[in-house]
Amino acid sequence: STCYVSLRSRFPLIACCGLQMVAETQLEQWRAICVRSFMNGSDAQAQAAMSFFEEHCGPEGIGGGGAGALPQPLDGSLAVLLQTIGLLDAAGGPVHLDSDRYVALITARNAERSESHVLLLAARRARLVELLRQQVPGPAAESRCGASTAEQALLPPPRFDDLRPRVAAFVDRHGCRQALGTHPFLKGLRSLLETQKGEAAVWRWILQEEVLLEAGDERFMEQAVELLSRVLRRAEGAAAAANGDVEAGGIAPGHLAWELPVQASDWYISRLLALMPRDANLEGRVAGELQQTGALRSNARGDLDEDRGLCLTGLLRCNVL
Repeated sequence: STCYVSLRSRFPLIACCGLQMVAETQLEQWRAICVRSFMNGSDAQAQAAMSFFEEHCGPEGIGGGGAGALPQPLDGSLAVLLQTIGLLDAAGGPVHLDSDRYVALITARNAERSESHVLLLAARRARLVELLRQQVPGPAAESRCGASTAEQALLPPPRFDDLRPRVAAFVDRHGCRQALGTHPFLKGLRSLLETQKGEAAVWRWILQEEVLLEAGDERFMEQAVELLSRVLRRAEGAAAAANGDVEAGGIAPGHLAWELPVQASDWYISRLLALMPRDANLEGRVAGELQQTGALRSNARGDLDEDRGLCLTGLLRCNVL
């Protein structure tokens, strides 16, 4: 101890530089912990380290500053990590940082959070593009036969009995009270169905990509794209517009446009609406906006509905019996 003090008094510059290097090393390690926490939400150790900092290491009167001994011993590996970055002393107690050091860690944390958000959003957007490429409009059989985009738009909608379990499962998972972030998406889809019913012209739902990117987890994004691709049709020209060519389809960059098939009947729409949550049970504002197109529906009354024909046939047989 005496030798250390003497060394510092004789070589203050060396001691100061050494302490600065330790502080810079600890700051870089702290940045790495923040990245682990923000980029990997399942990294329990990194999240525990950040929580420890917020609860116990602030200066007196700030955050957890001034708190006494820890209520329970820390996990061994977490304690080593906290000591490495200078948040836990040799006796196992929290280090209450001075204001400058505390602000430096807060600033580093916020910077890493912002950068991680940008990186995660870019990765999710790339995943969204891939999902949209994988999903093709119209029944799979016709799509595999090489139908063009214009031809696919004229294909009949999938059989309702094939859609029912998928729509019901999606609503059960993302329409519950625990999934409030996805409610605006469901409100927007319901609004499209309600608006389209009884209208001769086709209505278009223009949706910001952020609704799919940020409303829920990645599972929501995958299931939402699958649902949209089965129930609706991606508006012609939307793919080009999404890459920046607004004139191609009138869709602004960062937006997606969806429509019901022109052969979807009011009866078909009513059955879809019956599967959707009631608007009173959904929170938030309606996602996206609706736009009337110049296209006309070809089967609003349901004369071409195969499902309805089978249903009516069954009713007639029952009456005959």
